[in-house]
Amino acid sequence: MKKLLFIFIFFSISYAGLAQDYIVTVKGDTFECKITKITERFIHFDYAVRDEIRSTVILLDQVQSYNRGIKKSNTIVNQSGTKSDANPTQDQSVSPYNTYNDQYNANKDKYDKSTGEESKAGLLRLSIMGAYSYLTAKGASGLSADLKAYEDELRSGYQFGASFHYFPYKSQTGYGLRVSRTGTSNSGTFSFFDPDLQESFTINVEDNISMVYFGPHFCGRYPTGLDQSALILGTSIGYFSYVNNAFAGQSVNFRGEGLGLMLDLGFDIQVAEGVLLHLFGSYIINSLSKITVNGSTVTFPDDTRQDNSHVNFGGGLTFLIPG
Repeated sequence: MKKLLFIFIFFSISYAGLAQDYIVTVKGDTFECKITKITERFIHFDYAVRDEIRSTVILLDQVQSYNRGIKKSNTIVNQSGTKSDANPTQDQSVSPYNTYNDQYNANKDKYDKSTGEESKAGLLRLSIMGAYSYLTAKGASGLSADLKAYEDELRSGYQFGASFHYFPYKSQTGYGLRVSRTGTSNSGTFSFFDPDLQESFTINVEDNISMVYFGPHFCGRYPTGLDQSALILGTSIGYFSYVNNAFAGQSVNFRGEGLGLMLDLGFDIQVAEGVLLHLFGSYIINSLSKITVNGSTVTFPDDTRQDNSHVNFGGGLTFLIPG
């Protein structure tokens, strides 16, 4: 008798724990259940049938709405408006849950057959990002303390960027484009001594640097199992441009362009269906063998190429759109 009482209490508590979520189907049925996981195509949930707890899935295409943590009456409301017991005592063969199958593979097959070629649709991923940027290149040698401090301040800047990828059906590798603009600026006044003239003079100096990267981007997306959250790995080789609209007693324009390499690592963390917080770090590698200064070309020796490599740390938003 005590054992039967214990079993009764156990299943009563278990069902009470389950009956805190609900799913409303496109047919108008409402299921009390315990939602255990939501993926891009399915809602996984547990439900009670008499003294047994069962697990199943339902396709998102079959769901009109769902809620977590909301207690509803212990009924299933059919499209006709009639109500039936959510814990039927009859055989499971007439349970309304059976409409959506108890087996994951069976439900998946049903989805593939019913949607045909549409089931092979891919995924579109769009990210918009902002970051702190830091120039990693070795500084010039022989600078005075104040010029060295000026150069160090130019190392820190900002970056804005965006990426767009398409992931074919079931593929973890996406193909797309990545673009970024990195900027930094500084200004100051410096004193110099001219040994020929034997006199000192001051000069105002200003730098406004802009570096743009644009190229095809290959992205690996590895789901973590937590909703749509995923680890993101990317690489790219593309076009790199350098512009510095400077001033040193007069306006000076520096320009250069070449190839750049980008490596990046990030995480997409779901905040809403199809909307994710994107945290990332990236490294853009570039060095220029020549630049133009006010239209005249200046070529650097191989061991003194202008290094524009920089690291970036930041975040943004990612949007996932079924393709």
